Order: sequence, then C-alpha cells, then structure tokens
Amino acid sequence: VWRELKTTQRERWFHDDVLEEFPQLALGVVALARGALGGDLNGSRVEVEILRPEGSDLQIIDPFEGGRLEKALSVLRRYAGPWRADASFEARPGKKCQWCPVSRWCASYSEAAA
Repeated sequence: VWRELKTTQRERWFHDDVLEEFPQLALGVVALARGALGGDLNGSRVEVEILRPEGSDLQIIDPFEGGRLEKALSVLRRYAGPWRADASFEARPGKKCQWCPVSRWCASYSEAAA
C-alpha cells in the first residue's frame, strides 16, 4: 500500500483526476504495478486520504484497474520528460519566486523581475 495524506480547505481540486493533482500518486501506481516495492502484487493499492474541515475523503486507486497505469505513466512523462531532456539546468524564475527568501540573491530572478 502506498498511502498519502493531504489537507485542504477547498471543496475541489484543479484537476479532475487525483493522479493529475498529486503526481506522487502516479509514481506510486507505477511502482506498485511494476512490483518495484516487492511482495505480492495482489491487493496492491494507492490510498489518498483528503482531510477537509468538514470531514475526510478516502480514495483508493487500483494500479491494475483499466487505464490507471497508462494514466500514471502519462502524468510522469509530462513531468519527467522536460527534466530528463534538460542539459543546461538553467533557472526558470516565475511568479512563485517573489515569495522565495533566496530571490534577493538569485541572479535569475533579479533579471526576470527587471
């Protein structure tokens, strides 16, 4: 069992699929489906419990359920593909940099802000 616990005050997520919302769950689906963690694959599952002020929601993902492994691989490719192809490792400053305590010294952020 790959288990995650999330907390939020929002009623819904930005994505319709929990694998899109939390890519680490996609990693769990692939790891379990391919037997990377060892053990018996029967009953393997990814669990995510989402805690909200009004209660909790437990979602169970069967890595062998139709289409879940393919969806998980698609999510991981979207995240890892650009990273794997990057040979220069240059910083990509963005909106979130304005809250980063290191942005005061970051040359890439200073240039982007100007």
